[in-house]
Amino acid sequence: MKKIWILMLCTVFLLGAAACTSSTVTKEEETSSLLSSQSEETGYTQSDRTAQLEEAAEVYRGLLTSEAIEDATNRYLEQVSFSEYEKDPVNATSALYQELTKKLYLRTDGSLIAPVAPDTLEEAKQKIREEFLPFGVEEEYLLLAEEMLESGSAAGKQDPVPYEQAKQESFDGARRMIFAQALHWLDEAA
Repeated sequence: MKKIWILMLCTVFLLGAAACTSSTVTKEEETSSLLSSQSEETGYTQSDRTAQLEEAAEVYRGLLTSEAIEDATNRYLEQVSFSEYEKDPVNATSALYQELTKKLYLRTDGSLIAPVAPDTLEEAKQKIREEFLPFGVEEEYLLLAEEMLESGSAAGKQDPVPYEQAKQESFDGARRMIFAQALHWLDEAA
């Protein structure tokens, strides 16, 4: 049951991001077909990779802050070498889109489309329940998110921070815990 929930939760989140970014799907399909046609040619250059980076940045412009796009691009460049790109440009480019998509769910990660933190602690707890309950998130994780918000640990600071002093950080921190747990379950199921 837990594995089904995990797959359903991740699928719905990815579909939600795709719905919010329908142009992303179109751009990714165009990128994929462009790269497929290029793979029959003799090789790839650094300018091909740079063009892919610029195209990805353009897809996420308006969905992520410029700082978030730059951060995701830098992470990608640290993780995927040019030789890896030359071997499999489709897979390498997919890794870039994954880095960018990860940032869509949390405003503190640079998302311009993720939910804005409610004004009060009670509204935040209710909004998290409304967001995750339809996906079958177990009650213990919803209660843990509420406890994180109440204790001030959701903001991710060394010392507890009351919700009202760090609304978005706390709201995203509680939501991040649920996302992280869902990804952990997905890894275990694989």
